[in-house]
Amino acid sequence: MLVQLFVASIIAAAMTPIVNSIANSRRMRQLRWQPSRGLLVVIVFLVVALLTLFFGFIIVRAMVREIAMLLEGLPQYAGAFKSWLAGVVAAYPGTIDLDLQTWIVLNVQAVLGRLPVVLTGLLAFVDVATSLLGGFLAVLFTVFMALYLTVDAARMRDYLVAFWPQDRQARVSRLANEMGARLGHWAIGQAMLCLIIGGGAWLGLVLIGVPYAALLGLVWALAEFVPGIGPFLSAIPSIALGFTVSPGVGLAAAVFSLAWSQVENNIITPRVMGSAVELHPLVILLALLVGSELLGAAGALLAIPVAATIAVIVDEIRLLRIRSQIELSEDGAAPSETPA
Repeated sequence: MLVQLFVASIIAAAMTPIVNSIANSRRMRQLRWQPSRGLLVVIVFLVVALLTLFFGFIIVRAMVREIAMLLEGLPQYAGAFKSWLAGVVAAYPGTIDLDLQTWIVLNVQAVLGRLPVVLTGLLAFVDVATSLLGGFLAVLFTVFMALYLTVDAARMRDYLVAFWPQDRQARVSRLANEMGARLGHWAIGQAMLCLIIGGGAWLGLVLIGVPYAALLGLVWALAEFVPGIGPFLSAIPSIALGFTVSPGVGLAAAVFSLAWSQVENNIITPRVMGSAVELHPLVILLALLVGSELLGAAGALLAIPVAATIAVIVDEIRLLRIRSQIELSEDGAAPSETPA
């Protein structure tokens, strides 16, 4: 429940600037009939949902087409691997025992023969799993929480702020607004990371000559939601499909995947997220490590927004300490006695 509430808060923080910009636009103020904020939020959510479904349908259709092409080409890939292995044995006689070669070829053919069935069953399982009532209700519950937070976030904030002492209510309200803004910036930064990583992987794999580069670029983009291990998981199919072309392409794909994953983990993600949520890249890396150790993939995904919200409080405490130190230094520098 806490994770769902936090995800709903992130969605609401990302949608609130859009709703505010539409509500405060000049064209909206010129309308005779002013829609309520609740109706405006519902319309924005519906438009975003329709756009998501539209682009999701296009992406899924392209994925299904490329997966079908991949399944059709599996027998050719098995034959190419067998020919390559025979060439290696002929070029370096005695390096591979004949029985070992036969065992490798038979097992590779058996695995590749079962792979279409396994992939088909996996796709069917994913389709059934996503249609389960529990998952649907969880997603629906999270979306409705995000909708209510987008509509009534200001009133909820004012209601909770009233429990604080009166001299601190303005500060608490400002901190709550800053937390919401940073969560929204994180959502925007995550979308930018998906575009950068997926687009860079697609371009690099196309230049190398790896087949199904568009599908692999999508895999790289989606794996960005799993910080840390996501790049390494997406590197496996990239390298495997590279070796289906030639050993040289496979090695080039391996080098590119390793280099791109390191650039992503150590340069792109800390820089983009650091500027989005106003955190130092070292803090981003430490947050990812702590989150993955505590909650695994889910912890790594939520580590940066949690660190961003905590950083708002830490920055405020630091500012108060600096102000108190300045006041103490000014009091100590004041003259203690009047001149004669």
